Order: sequence, then structure tokens, then C-alpha cells
Amino acid sequence: MPENTSPSESPERQDERYDRQMFRILRNIDLNLLTIFEAVYVHKGIVNAAKILNITPSAISQSINKLRALFPDPLFIRKGQGVMPTAYATHLHQYISRGMEAFLSALDIAGSPHQQRVITIATTPGMGALLIP
Repeated sequence: MPENTSPSESPERQDERYDRQMFRILRNIDLNLLTIFEAVYVHKGIVNAAKILNITPSAISQSINKLRALFPDPLFIRKGQGVMPTAYATHLHQYISRGMEAFLSALDIAGSPHQQRVITIATTPGMGALLIP
């Protein structure tokens, strides 16, 4: 249940309050930082992530510092030439990567309006005759 709600408040009102709180929080987060987080996590280094994203290592470092201000953790610790994720970063990665995969799947489903797709319909012969004359 969202914070600051009363037991007598309707579920619709509680949902509305939750939505406002959620969007207020998300509005203040640069979602591009999540892409940078994932690149650093997957490629285990700031320089490697910078090459993949075609931005400077300095921009990556600045973005990681912004993320550190959002979360109660350093997220990555220098290790040799690269970085090692903290346990907290590994926990975050599970959620961030799933969210990104879901978003990319949604884009793929939407696809191009001119994209042809094959649809298979299994039915009895009688129902098939009604559906597809």
C-alpha cells in the first residue's frame, strides 16, 4: 500500500497516489544512466563501456557518480584495469536488465506497421470454415 494512505481511502485513490509518487521519483532520474550502468556492468570497465556507447570515459565516470548519489552504494570498485560490481550493483543489474529486455521486447512487438507476421491458428475444421471462408 502506498505511504500516507488511510484505510478508508478507495483502491483507485490509493493507485492514483502511488502513480503520482512513482512519476515524481522517475521524473528526477535520468534513465540514460541505466544504459550506462548496464554497459559498465556487462563490459566490466569504464573504458570498455565508453567504447561501446561511443562516449568519453569521463562521461561514463560522471554518470556513475550521479548513480552513486541515487543509491546507497558505490556500485563499482576499481579492480586492475576495470571495475568490479558490488553486491548491490549485481542486485540492481537483475532488475535493470529485465526492465531493458522488456522495453526492447515491446519495441519489437510494435515493430514496423508494414512488417508482415505469420499467425498460426489451430481450430476444428468446422470452426475454421466459419473464421476463414
